[in-house]
Amino acid sequence: AQIFKAYVLIGLCILVISVGTFLVSAIQPDMLLADGTKAGFAEILFEVASAFSTTGLSMGITTALNSANRVLFCLIMFCGRLGPLTIIGVVNNNWMSRSKEAVQYVEENIIIG
Repeated sequence: AQIFKAYVLIGLCILVISVGTFLVSAIQPDMLLADGTKAGFAEILFEVASAFSTTGLSMGITTALNSANRVLFCLIMFCGRLGPLTIIGVVNNNWMSRSKEAVQYVEENIIIG
């Protein structure tokens, strides 16, 4: 179950970043950097990955965004802050096996030695 969650998490992160990069470049294809040059794929990908991971790094594109892209960046940052597994868990209650009991006790493997 843990390996499945890890694969789902990696896939969702790649999906959110790639779809976000596509949407940002489709909404505003003539985006300019702070020095006046046109923003390329690498710069947009860096901005979206930085927004998703909420690191706060920027290449200067953020000031040139229109309002639709700013809302998109807010959604990407919110999704990155909550985490894709949390969002899936809220939307789909049965995505992981649910026990028949209302209360479960936590099990932990303790390493000795």
